[in-house]
Amino acid sequence: MPVEKVQPLGEVADLLSGGTPSKSTPAFWTGEIPWLTPKDMGNWTGTTEEAVSHSAIGNGTRLAPPEALFIAVRGMSLHNEIRIVRARKAIAFNQDIKAVVPREGIHPDYLFQVLVSKKPELLGLVESAGHGTGRLPTDQLLALEIPRFDQKAEMAIAEFIGALDDKIELNRQMNETLEAMARAIFKSWFVDFDPVRAKMEGRDTGLADDVAALFPDAFDEDDVGPLPKGWTVSSIGQEVDVMGGNTPSTRDADYWGGQFAFATPKDLSDLNAPLLLGTERHLTEAGVNRVSSGLLPPGTVLMSSRAPIGYVAISSIPVCVNQGFAAMVCKRSIGPVYAYFWTLFSMEEIKGRANGSTFAEISKSTFREIKFVRPPESLSETFEKLAAPLFDRISVNLHNSRSLSQTRDLLLPKLMSGEVNIKDAENLVGEAGA
Repeated sequence: MPVEKVQPLGEVADLLSGGTPSKSTPAFWTGEIPWLTPKDMGNWTGTTEEAVSHSAIGNGTRLAPPEALFIAVRGMSLHNEIRIVRARKAIAFNQDIKAVVPREGIHPDYLFQVLVSKKPELLGLVESAGHGTGRLPTDQLLALEIPRFDQKAEMAIAEFIGALDDKIELNRQMNETLEAMARAIFKSWFVDFDPVRAKMEGRDTGLADDVAALFPDAFDEDDVGPLPKGWTVSSIGQEVDVMGGNTPSTRDADYWGGQFAFATPKDLSDLNAPLLLGTERHLTEAGVNRVSSGLLPPGTVLMSSRAPIGYVAISSIPVCVNQGFAAMVCKRSIGPVYAYFWTLFSMEEIKGRANGSTFAEISKSTFREIKFVRPPESLSETFEKLAAPLFDRISVNLHNSRSLSQTRDLLLPKLMSGEVNIKDAENLVGEAGA
């Protein structure tokens, strides 16, 4: 399947510039039109953090058509990655993004896959715009070479790679559902106390008899508020070992490049599931020995405690952490999934206890003091037995998506260069079991 010709991007698509409506005009920011920023593109799920009204279109921003693709062309992230997404509906976007609108004769799905395959090349074109900001020059983007095949071959490539992307997206959606199921159980049992209230009112709890029997039928008053009868109040520091880490000297090469995972809050910032499978940086054994908390076991709950506070995940691997974490090792009354959800539902209080002049930070000692409502151990164990399999399934899906991503990233440039044809690619995927 040889490449028939090569065209610059400027011959097959138009580039549109976006913008930011005035923040001093509230009416611009009360609508339902998604407004895309590079931050949204970092972990793209099809939704944006902010939305604008129809009155904002033409007053600081513009609407891109449904077939448009989006490339972040300015921002600090450009020094590390190229962000390219599709919205599949008309959306607005800011000035740090170019909308790429395919012209007649090239399918948007195919052009999207071409641009994704060109990420390494685009990364090499990024210039520094000062203050750590990267910039992808428009003239370089317009000159980007787009390989062209016959229309049938282009659609076959787009559909094949698109099918892999669809499987990855389906796994992401499944993981959202699985986490939501576990979250709903935790909230019902340990935040809203629904089974206790149901028993007090003589209603069916909706639980199996042996599980329902673990809940009391009354509340006691406590300084933290109504407390299910028999439950006690302790602190999170009494229930888990709260650990902090540090960063070995980056000037000593003996500490870096080994096999041991080293987590920073950045590793958690782009997660789309509650589990950490790997880290960007790794330590040698000598490096591990320089980290105060040492190598923490799988099942450790990681919460970023500074810049910013609030990223939370369960590590699926042994991991060292830097100084930006409160790491919870679950050795006593509660398991990792329980600790994970307790942290999420306690986040308002956690952030409220933070201080700092440069950026908000909660110290490990302050974190340890946060009150913890302790249910009977039999109940927390029952929750863990129900929720842990859901997280196990999330782990399976994440590993499957990682395999699919690696397969896609391997085959996409080979398909675009004509080195591999669709039939060979399908056979390779079948052999890999992806």
